[in-house]
Amino acid sequence: MGIEKLIEELRRQDDSFMWERKDRGMLKGIQEGYLRQERWKLVKLVNHIFLEMDLEEKRERVSYFPPKILVEHTNLCNAQCIMCSHFYTDNYGRGFIEEDVIRKLEGILPYVDKVLLHGIGEPFLHPRIQEYIGLYRAYGAEVSCNTNMSVMDEELARCIRDSFQDIVISCDSPRKETFEGIRRKVPYEGFCENVWLLRRICPDLHIRMNVVAMRQNLKELPEIIPFAEKLGVDSVAIMDLTAQKLMGNEWDEIRHYPKTARYYLEKVQEAAAKSRVKLVSLPQHVFHCDSSITMEEEQAQMEQYPLFPDARVQRQLQETYKKLHMVKPLIKASVDNVGEAGRTGCEGICNNFAETPFLSPYGELFACCIDGVHVYGNLKEADSFGDIWNGEAYQAVRRNFYRGKLPKYCNACSFLKGDAMSRLKLTSIDESFYENEFSKLLHSLAEQAKEMGQGQIG
Repeated sequence: MGIEKLIEELRRQDDSFMWERKDRGMLKGIQEGYLRQERWKLVKLVNHIFLEMDLEEKRERVSYFPPKILVEHTNLCNAQCIMCSHFYTDNYGRGFIEEDVIRKLEGILPYVDKVLLHGIGEPFLHPRIQEYIGLYRAYGAEVSCNTNMSVMDEELARCIRDSFQDIVISCDSPRKETFEGIRRKVPYEGFCENVWLLRRICPDLHIRMNVVAMRQNLKELPEIIPFAEKLGVDSVAIMDLTAQKLMGNEWDEIRHYPKTARYYLEKVQEAAAKSRVKLVSLPQHVFHCDSSITMEEEQAQMEQYPLFPDARVQRQLQETYKKLHMVKPLIKASVDNVGEAGRTGCEGICNNFAETPFLSPYGELFACCIDGVHVYGNLKEADSFGDIWNGEAYQAVRRNFYRGKLPKYCNACSFLKGDAMSRLKLTSIDESFYENEFSKLLHSLAEQAKEMGQGQIG
């Protein structure tokens, strides 16, 4: 929503609203008045005006707070999906969000439109999750989440009905064997039953199914649309796999099989055209990839690798990871690392970076859910959220975007590959764009462990 429409909406809800355009001090005073009156919806509308002004003026130091925030209530998961870090971490060093993190977060909730229960864990495993959902709703924030749908009962479904407008469920195949081969420890039948239960109790809830496209499920993707319709799902988003060198799954990325990928993705589009289920995204970059071999040769290449990694490989990965003695590598965000520009050109700014930071269970604030390495600050230690939000590292990344340079650490982002950013357009891409920096870092640490005799992979 543009500034003029935001102003119109404010005037509609508050007929006493008067503001001289561009007078930031006056607007801030109006917002503070709304805060004192606990008129949360109006506080949020003013926050959006500040957001649009700051981005329009390309301000490195901003006056708005994020309208959305991803909060990782737990990094525990009951699944071990083959493309996820839980495949090799085995919940090592995982836990639940700390209470003082929630209390510090509460300070910005008046400005936040939406809290997403998001992260590498399954949010509904948290024993107090319904209590926290109630807290967010008390400040007028909508709640949503990504879930593997392994945890569901009627009480939780009613809580979702009363607090959510939409939810994202993860599913990578309509076929039991492939589903359970990818999403290990999540029973196919239980998944289906839980989705049907949720739909029965929440008839007005928008359910989106997220699908990770990979070598293992590529030929089954067209079947996802009728499967989603059968489950009562409203929309489907097909995302691209981001491989991790530590897992040795680079050849599971569909960009290595562009002719085959295009054929099946076009079949997905055809299926969606005949269905009430809306297809909201595809890995668009694949339509611009090329291959020197035929489609038949691509498919023969796909079959050279095992369909799923075996238990021995998984155990070795888990042992290596534990011997690294870390939950995950963390680096303090600085002008020198996150401020480094890559070779990819761009116009605009990333929606997620501008609007949706990621908060870990331990208070660490990250720019988004994709970059889980660079810590911009810790909410428990900072005087305020704003001190982190307007810190040097955040300002350096904003500066890169405004100069038309994609930050190096944004390379291989699945959202960018899916062309899912309304505020950002890539203007030039080369092979370096597909080099995932987090994957390279983990691989480097694992190689160091091998050299020290601490562990071995494969």
